[in-house]
Amino acid sequence: MQVRYKNIPTDFEFENPETYLREDESDDNIFYKQPRLTTHIDAKCHENLMMLYEKLLPKEGKILDLMSGYQSHIPEDNNSFVVGLGLNKEEMKLNPRLNDFIINKDPRLPFNDEKFDAVVCDLSIEYVIKPFDLIREVKRILKKDGVFTVSFSNRYFPSKVIKLWTDLHDFERMGYVLEILLRVQGFKDIKTFSVRGFRRPLDDKYFGCTFFSDPLYLVYAKKEILINNS
Repeated sequence: MQVRYKNIPTDFEFENPETYLREDESDDNIFYKQPRLTTHIDAKCHENLMMLYEKLLPKEGKILDLMSGYQSHIPEDNNSFVVGLGLNKEEMKLNPRLNDFIINKDPRLPFNDEKFDAVVCDLSIEYVIKPFDLIREVKRILKKDGVFTVSFSNRYFPSKVIKLWTDLHDFERMGYVLEILLRVQGFKDIKTFSVRGFRRPLDDKYFGCTFFSDPLYLVYAKKEILINNS
């Protein structure tokens, strides 16, 4: 469910407009106008993601927290300069992990080429209606060997998630992200990681609904410089 079978590209109906339909098709700026000062995964899942980032992210440099909000998952002892890019100013102002932030409504990311040592897209890929355009932009602003990570769980805003996402199994969603990276090209060392089965924290508001912590799924890669031999 995660990788291509015999290197045959998986058909996720990328060309079908219905793939990216959402329950709420109103302007995203309207939906995200009011700050949502809440976390989108429980404390244990957040801890697991930070532990992974301890190993994957550079300890110094410049990191872009893409589609950022109230909470980041970059470890506090990471010395990198962290820039948040999102739609809600109030959420990012209250995010203690950000050194700077930018409001951006344009599909093109407002940064020069090869600006960042890493780009993280946490708990947001399921809302992206033009994923290929976004990933191409991520590749453009990453330095050579720069790290790109895409994380997600099983919680999301139902009205804004794309239709395809709701149709896929969790591991198929990893395959969806993998397939986009492979088709965009220019990424190497593409890997996946999943963490499930931890007990939900007792103080979590969903404790009792389920005793297991939110699952964590991660796809990550490095930017590769493609050489044109023509």
